[in-house]
Amino acid sequence: GGRRWAPAAVKVCQAVQKDWEAQFSLLGSIIGYAFMHKEQLPIKFSRNFVQLLLQRPLAPSNGACAWKADTQFSTMMHMLQDVDKTLEMKVACLAKGEYHIFGVDNLADALEAAGLPKTFTAADSRNVGLTGVSELVPEGAGFPVTEINKIRFLKQFIEHHLKWAILPQVNLVRHGLLRVVCPEVLGEIGDMPPPESDHRLNQLLKPDAESGEMNPRAEIWFLLRHVLSEKDIEQILCGEDKLDVQAWEAGSQYDGYTKESQAVRWFWEVVSSFDAEDQRQLLEFCHGSSALPPLGFADISFTLRRAGGDAARLPEAHTCEFSLDL
Repeated sequence: GGRRWAPAAVKVCQAVQKDWEAQFSLLGSIIGYAFMHKEQLPIKFSRNFVQLLLQRPLAPSNGACAWKADTQFSTMMHMLQDVDKTLEMKVACLAKGEYHIFGVDNLADALEAAGLPKTFTAADSRNVGLTGVSELVPEGAGFPVTEINKIRFLKQFIEHHLKWAILPQVNLVRHGLLRVVCPEVLGEIGDMPPPESDHRLNQLLKPDAESGEMNPRAEIWFLLRHVLSEKDIEQILCGEDKLDVQAWEAGSQYDGYTKESQAVRWFWEVVSSFDAEDQRQLLEFCHGSSALPPLGFADISFTLRRAGGDAARLPEAHTCEFSLDL
């Protein structure tokens, strides 16, 4: 749950940071290393970012006109919730013609009240003087939004924010990711097709003439591109965020204590009484991250160690070994 990360519009990046291209490429390499070394990242990415990163379509297109029956529009609206829930609510009201929500009774006034343009344009930030506007169609600044073309405008407006405004950054992140995961896709290999293309990937997947083996890194990129679901990828990169205290206790080890020790029983009683946020904070204190590996506590073992010395000594965690001195 909660808001997920997506890049700011490219015009914003260009305006505020000189090395924005290097920064996004570095982010891709960090994601690649996290994936290859089974490390969890303390962030969740928006669905549109993940889809673009893996060169998957944002949404299927069924050519429908009515917004409720339009699968593409509906899917993009769900993605917009990840990025900007307020904007998603405004777009939904405009699409349904519920202009009274904005205190008006017509489209033009509703667009103004919602802070959306009345023409086929999109502002890339609140500071239009800094980043300007993007035209959604050729000469879009002179193309007014009407009841007849309203749904077309809203779809193109959403697609601009979910795709076109961030595509340059996503391409840089993918390049950085591939430098780690499968650099052969980017390398100059004979007369192979353009980098990152499926044709190029398919050539890399062909068994080696001598060993008969496929390129293992190409197999990894193939899994990411075509096999793993969004949920699978998120679980690998971000870990499991639901804590099962009983599983935590069941897989724990003790040093200086036994599971029957009074202090141990008190410890688990207190942890069980915590709400979800306090449990995550305890996990982060002991583990260095509030997220678990994909298999949860089956992937890691917690040690509760008896601390000697002063009885007033506060608990001390060792994140490198996931232990707590008590």
